[in-house]
Formats: sequence, structure tokens, C-alpha cells
Amino acid sequence: MFLLLKRSDKVRTFKHSWAAVSGTLDASDDGDHFECALREISEETGFHRDQLLLVNKGEAQHIKHSSTGNTFTVYPFLFQLKNVDQISKTLRMDWEHEELLWVPEDQVMDFMTSNLTVPDLISTWLRVYFPKPIRNYVYDIQNDCINGAQYLSIKAVKAMRDLCEPYVLGQLFGEMVYNHDTSLDPKYLKEVIIALVLKLCHLRPPMRVPITNALYEVFDNALKESNGELRPQSIQKAANIWIEKQNDAFSMLRREFIKTVKCKFASFYANLPDDQKEGVALCIHVFTISYSSAVRACLNELIDWGRQHRLDSITITCTESRPKNEGAKLVADLSKESEQISQTSVNYEIIADAAAGIRMEEVVSDKSDKNSKATMPIAIVGSDRVVPETKQFVNKIGTASFLACANLFNIPTFVTCLASKIALKSNSKSEGDECFCEPDHDGSELYSSYPRDVQDLCKSGKIKVYNQYFELVPSSIVTKVNPTFVKENGSFCAQNLDSNSNSFPRTLEAIQAYLGYKGV
Repeated sequence: MFLLLKRSDKVRTFKHSWAAVSGTLDASDDGDHFECALREISEETGFHRDQLLLVNKGEAQHIKHSSTGNTFTVYPFLFQLKNVDQISKTLRMDWEHEELLWVPEDQVMDFMTSNLTVPDLISTWLRVYFPKPIRNYVYDIQNDCINGAQYLSIKAVKAMRDLCEPYVLGQLFGEMVYNHDTSLDPKYLKEVIIALVLKLCHLRPPMRVPITNALYEVFDNALKESNGELRPQSIQKAANIWIEKQNDAFSMLRREFIKTVKCKFASFYANLPDDQKEGVALCIHVFTISYSSAVRACLNELIDWGRQHRLDSITITCTESRPKNEGAKLVADLSKESEQISQTSVNYEIIADAAAGIRMEEVVSDKSDKNSKATMPIAIVGSDRVVPETKQFVNKIGTASFLACANLFNIPTFVTCLASKIALKSNSKSEGDECFCEPDHDGSELYSSYPRDVQDLCKSGKIKVYNQYFELVPSSIVTKVNPTFVKENGSFCAQNLDSNSNSFPRTLEAIQAYLGYKGV
């Protein structure tokens, strides 16, 4: 149920028209639209901020008054009451309204397309409201602290695909929903699609490039399929094709990784003393960090390759990757999968984030059985965004120090890098800077295990706790380590990052232009 209010004859504009809670920025708001919205809700309904939960913040839009010619800039917000039992106790109208109405979800659009509302209320509504299946996708993408950019890009495409399901569109448009007999008004479909595109692309700034690239490709194919028209079926078809392509991309990435590792391994074996080459047990020790679906795929391929080539053992060491410990989940997932596919001895280790250096040194300097075993160490990390012009990439916090340790002990290093994660060449500097748009996360994720007195100091703010999930790995580290970037269609070194950047206009602005959205 959604609250609409009928404006009274005491207001200056849109008298006797149905609207949502609305108001004008005051000087006291200092340009803060969110605070203005909370103030207006309190004044016009009696609900206070502690009773409200922000569901969505939509993109601003210009709405023109047909009579006066004045243009209003509207900043829409959607709030939910935390406790519906509070309605009868709290809800009251002020002088600005003469009537209120609670409208069921499936009747909102029919009501808003009548001539009873303020101008363009339907467009404002479509910028903030998504049906429940889509809200679930948005919530999952926003709060998933385990999976990487590729996994979340697939979820974003699934969200767009499922938005175009008839039953989901029915939750939005009611009787206006697309079916076999009638066509949904393209204007309204475009409004909700643009709103979802903007939402998905802004949810996780460090992962904006792959999500944007994915959505751009979906719309590019969908519009070609439907001769430039925006049709739900075409979007669904294009989304399914894109998702299937990711399986192919992963297969290609796995093969390219093994091809590169084989070259390293051949060089490693060639450099062994002649008296070690006969009868020596050949092993690989892998170091990695955090959770990356691309890294996971590559390591599964490595285990399978090791079995086929009768390696004695493969050891995989992963940092726990605080605060969410997703590195531990990577090791757990790999251990379950390798039980079924490998005869080679596969060992798994979890270490503290700060222990990477000492563990690498132990492996590199181990001389205990040098005559019977030869171990090649390698390091592999994922990437959520690659910034060609600055020779940087975004990944889990701690990646820079992890790579520095690998460099210190001359361990060959690989960065998995699907083509969709490479930033647009002409815009890559600003793309890289945006990775820190994601705010610090709750410090209690770190200090909850501290002694009680330290926890109290952290809670009070006397001790500042920084809890960032991502970092932009400095170009100085990348250049010094000179890792091998592994794409699905080839491998290249850090010096050649710039020549591997995307030259096509897969930016958020390009999607908006594609869909005819001009913004504010």
C-alpha cells in the first residue's frame, strides 16, 4: 500500500491534485534533499525519521508546469514504514492536504495515469519503485561482501532480464502490462528501465565498469534485435545470450591461464639442476587473496591440469580476507569441488592477511627435501576493474601488500582480467578514482573481536576505525611486480595495459544516450 495525498485549495500550485509528500528546499536544508524529504514527511504526515526506512533514492528530473511554464526539479525518495501499527497512532494531515488514500501496489499505475494527479507523478514513481523480485536483486548486489565483480555483473543482468518478465511488469503497470494483445507504452517502460540501470550502475562503485559493460552489451543486442525499439522480449533474449557468453568467457579464461602457467612451469623445470630432473616430485604452490569467481575457475582448471600431468601435489594458500573472511569461503568451495575431479594431492591453507609474506618466504626458501621435490610458487589475484591509462586495478583491500610480498620473493604473479572489467580508455583515469566512492563499512566488523575496553573506545569515536573493502592498487606496485594479466583472449604484461583498454563507449552516459535519457 502506498500513500497519496490530495492537495488542498490553500497551496499555491496543483490545487486538488493527488500527489506524494512534497516540499521545497529551505535555506536550513543546506542543499540536503534527503533531510528536506524527512522534514516534509514529518510536517505533512507526522511520521518521524526513526519510523522510516529509506527504500530507494531516484534520479532527479525536470517537470514543467503546463500553465505557468515554471520548471520544477524533483528529487524523489521512497520510504517504508518500519511498523505499520504506527499508522493509526501517528498519521495526520496538515493544511496542505484535504484527503489521503492508501493505494494497493497493483493499482498505483492505473491511478497515476488518470488526470487526477500532479504532472508526471508516474515518472517520479517509476524512478524509485521496483517490484519485489527486483528489489531482492538490488539488495543482494548492494550487500554481497563475498562475491566479486563478475558474479555481481551476472546478477545485474538477471535483474534487468527479470524486470521484463510479464508477471513482474504486471506488479508495476497493472492492467497496462505488456501481453500478447497490447503493447506497453514505451515511455513508461523506458522510465523504469533507466531507473534500474542507474540504480545497478551506482550500487557498487568499484564494480561499475563490468556492470556497465554488461548492461550496455545487453541493450546493444536488444535494440538491434527489435530494430531500435525497446521490447521486453528482446531484452530478455539479449540478457540470456549475455549470461551464456560468460560461461564461454570463463572457459576461455581458464584455458588461457593454464597456457600461461604451462610456460612458467616449463621454464621452472628447465632451470632445475640436471640431477634433480629425474624422479623429482613436481609441485605447485599457489597464493591468493579474497574470493574471485575467475580465480576460482582458474584454480579448478589448474587442479585438473595437475591431475592430467601427474603433478605430485598442488597447495593453495589463501588469506582469510577480513572482515568478511571470503578467502576462507574460496578455499572451502575449492576443496569441495576438487574432491570429485582430482587424483593429485591437493592441500589447502588459510592464513591471516598479514601472514602472506612469511608463508611465501617459507615456501621459497624450503630446502628440506630439495632433492626429492621441486615446488614452483605462483600468486594469483582477481580484479574488479582495470584502469589502463594509470596501470592500476581495483581489488580487495590488501591486494597491494600481497603483491609486494610476491615481488619480494620473485614469485610469478597473475591477475585475472575478463575484458568486461577493463575501463574505457578515454575515461579510465576518472573511472579509477571512482573506486573510493564506496564509503567505509561498519567498523564493528573489525573491532567486534577486540577487548571490551577497546571496543568501547571505537564505538565512542575516540579511536577511528577504517573498514574499506577495496583499494586501487598503485601503479608503482603494478609496474614493479609486472604481473601477467590474463584475459579470455590472451595474456599481457602491465606495460601493455593501455593497448588492451576498451575503445568502445561502454559508459553509463552511453547507455543513457542509447535509451534516450538526458538526465538533469
